[in-house]
Amino acid sequence: MLVETASLLDDPLRATLLANCQGTPLPKPGDHKGGVDTDMFEVGLSPVEVAAILGVVEAAAQRGATTPRSAKLGGFVAAWRELKEWHRNV
Repeated sequence: MLVETASLLDDPLRATLLANCQGTPLPKPGDHKGGVDTDMFEVGLSPVEVAAILGVVEAAAQRGATTPRSAKLGGFVAAWRELKEWHRNV
């Protein structure tokens, strides 16, 4: 989802988001069957960056945009809203 979201963004926000995917992924559960496309990373974005990304993703979803691998962005919107809410409560 991070790489797909990045495809919607302009630099420097795109570069900032993709930089979060360059580190070591979080450990996967022993029964996990996905490859590198399902790697998960700790995202180190500021509340301002998260809000900006959410705005872009919401606008893209409203106009029916897609990413190279996702035909619908509703799950993306939900995930970015959740991260924004998390920042609000930290």
